[in-house]
Amino acid sequence: MVHLIFNYGYQWFKDENLFVKGYLYDKDGKAHQGKELLKYFEEVDSFEVFKSKLKEASGCFSVILKNKQQYFIAVDIVRTFPLFYSITNNGLVISDDVSYIKSKTYSNNFK
Repeated sequence: MVHLIFNYGYQWFKDENLFVKGYLYDKDGKAHQGKELLKYFEEVDSFEVFKSKLKEASGCFSVILKNKQQYFIAVDIVRTFPLFYSITNNGLVISDDVSYIKSKTYSNNFK
């Protein structure tokens, strides 16, 4: 389950199984923001491709991609838009709100 609520400044953009926020510059210096940021990650079909895209990126961003039964999750190096997650009895919970994660977790053990 993905629960995203913070839209201050930069908003979350989503497309089917992809959620992005912020902006980045690719290896050629091209800026990607909003729908363009969605396009930057939309062809990712494996962890290796995801990792490659991230290595080429510089900026302030968060991305969540559901690929089949896996989630690929990343934020920029300074965690401008942090993401939190926990595994509960109902499965994986991902959010930009740590209070939401805590409310869905049966203990205080959350990452």
